[in-house]
Amino acid sequence: MTTRRRAVAATLLGSAMAITLALPALAAGRPTFSPVPFPAEGILLPGGVFCDFDLFAEATKNTEVAKTFPADANGNVLQIVTGQLWVRLTNVATGESLVVNISGPTRYLIHPDGSLESIQMGRLVAVAPGGFFVYSGRVISTILPDGTTDIHSIRGSRTDICAFLS
Repeated sequence: MTTRRRAVAATLLGSAMAITLALPALAAGRPTFSPVPFPAEGILLPGGVFCDFDLFAEATKNTEVAKTFPADANGNVLQIVTGQLWVRLTNVATGESLVVNISGPTRYLIHPDGSLESIQMGRLVAVAPGGFFVYSGRVISTILPDGTTDIHSIRGSRTDICAFLS
């Protein structure tokens, strides 16, 4: 057998073994699908947390769905959120508003300790004390069980909603 044929045979054998080993995991359960609700009454973000003013967010269109996979051997759960989410952001003091498409998609890896890793792509919102931003691109972050967010990577452009609506 030539070296090339050995490499092809080894690759095929490795692929067959990987598929065989993955079958029990696939048989353990299928992903579930569920709508991702946005509060019908909207969300009021008090001034001084993200913006200097009260910021009100309300969905104008929401067709988001979460595809949640069964936990892996470590207890981690993969969740992928897709669909459309359009939100009206309003400066409560002035009435100035902006409708933004923040449809993502987003991938979450939820750990048994309650922390999660997030990869947000496309149009999205990323918030941190002192800022409320709409990004076009990719944001990778970790959210700890206490709500603390650590943004690891940001690629793309961003709009500062606080500055835009002030």
